[in-house]
Amino acid sequence: LDVSDYYKWDKSYPMRARNNFLLPNSYNLSRLTKDYYYLSGGKSIWQNSNFLNRNVIGSTKKIESRDYICVTGVHSFTIKRLRDKLNLKIFIEIEENLIDYFFNEDDLKKTNYFNQKNQLKDYVNNQIKYSDLAFKFAAVNAVSLKNAKNKAEIPKLKLYVNMANGFFHEELSRSLIGLCAMHIDVEQTSDLENITLCIEGEATKEDIE
Repeated sequence: LDVSDYYKWDKSYPMRARNNFLLPNSYNLSRLTKDYYYLSGGKSIWQNSNFLNRNVIGSTKKIESRDYICVTGVHSFTIKRLRDKLNLKIFIEIEENLIDYFFNEDDLKKTNYFNQKNQLKDYVNNQIKYSDLAFKFAAVNAVSLKNAKNKAEIPKLKLYVNMANGFFHEELSRSLIGLCAMHIDVEQTSDLENITLCIEGEATKEDIE
């Protein structure tokens, strides 16, 4: 289930200009929750495709129930009744300077990104709070992004992984260091509830296999 399919307004609707993709009331989250309950109960649903980048509401599609149901998109964890039903909640974040590096400025303006940075921080913090695993992509050398002349090149990246303490971080760290020669830094919260791994290095196809 893609949350963007539950966006309330197409581009011609006046409310579109007064709302943005980060506001919970821009989405029919009640319908999303109801559809999830139907699918998890073995029933099929009919859903309107209403992606954010489309001009009008799309066609209706039928979604059959499956053994595994994935909910993706903004505000996947906002409704308590829904997030309590999700067995594994994963949040993925891209550092702000990488967004500026990878995405076209005109496209960012269309999503009103530059006027929503404060809201974005609040949104990210709330979603991380509810997630079981949180991944954050960041540049190894942030200065190199500003000086880069060819933005087609992918800069060296590092990955932050935030998880519950004792989840499986010790085994994961040993495997990444021993098999992939990764550099791992481990940080613990003061209450010992969470662990953050900072992972740097280059893994080859053979390492993964």
